[in-house]
Amino acid sequence: IIIVDPIKCIQLGIVLTTSILYWRKPCKGFRRNMDIVAVFSTGFYNAYQYPYLWVPVGILSCFIWTFSHKKKKLWIHSLLHCIGSIAFFFTP
Repeated sequence: IIIVDPIKCIQLGIVLTTSILYWRKPCKGFRRNMDIVAVFSTGFYNAYQYPYLWVPVGILSCFIWTFSHKKKKLWIHSLLHCIGSIAFFFTP
């Protein structure tokens, strides 16, 4: 039996939607800010609820983001979304 957590579904749906809205035509503005707020609020919520898993994920994501920003490679940034999605599967 698969048990679906509605909070996880809402969080993943919001992050996916805001990311698609921003990355289909990336430019600084409201859509970018909305995407950042969605990702950070989801990350902080999960770090508060499950710190043993999400604090290391947050630290790793920070390093990957810094590296992708220095190298100016957007494909490296996409790894952040993969790591976050994989971490959701290990969240109780």
